[in-house]
Amino acid sequence: MNKFIISEEERSRILNMYNLISEGPEDPVQDLKNQAQNLSTLANKLSSKPNTQTPLSQFTKDMAKIYGVPEEEFSSLEAFNDNLDAATRAYYSKFYTSQMNNFKDSVVKISQSGKFDEFFNQLKSYNGQMTDNQKKLLTGIISSLEAYKNVLPKPNQQQGQSPQQNQGEKINTTHDDAYDYKLSGGKYYYSKKGQNNWIEAKEKGLKSIKAKVKF
Repeated sequence: MNKFIISEEERSRILNMYNLISEGPEDPVQDLKNQAQNLSTLANKLSSKPNTQTPLSQFTKDMAKIYGVPEEEFSSLEAFNDNLDAATRAYYSKFYTSQMNNFKDSVVKISQSGKFDEFFNQLKSYNGQMTDNQKKLLTGIISSLEAYKNVLPKPNQQQGQSPQQNQGEKINTTHDDAYDYKLSGGKYYYSKKGQNNWIEAKEKGLKSIKAKVKF
């Protein structure tokens, strides 16, 4: 039987090839499967539908109550709820810009009613359950109000009017449950209850206010 003699270099090369076959590098097919799975997971996160059936968080409900507005008009605060998935938070964030008017209008009305200090203290002392981002949001709101509270309208002062413009102005909010009434500069006005959206009274309405509403 003839012997087959190989060099040490060839022997090492064959052993290395054997090790590669028996032990093998990372399976390239499995690696592609893993990458596909990762991409699929990411795609699902990006395209998943928001879960709008989840009740609003207690934080959002409490803020709406403190501001005195319906809960649905403050729903954008759910964008700061870390307990929701990314798609749902993104859904609520779309309403944040439009709902900012609700925040501003509420603060103005609260200030005009003379209850700003009470409202502000409620925010500062709030200790309900919050996520990290909800805590940051509340801290930011308090800081902003602290900075601008001195320029907010004073009680019974409409936006855009100076205190001098309101001198001699009289308002009746107790005549009935539907409207408020105002006498200013010799003219009579009415507004839906609590809205401070004054409309000058004319003709029959003017005669009725003059005859029935006391200032």
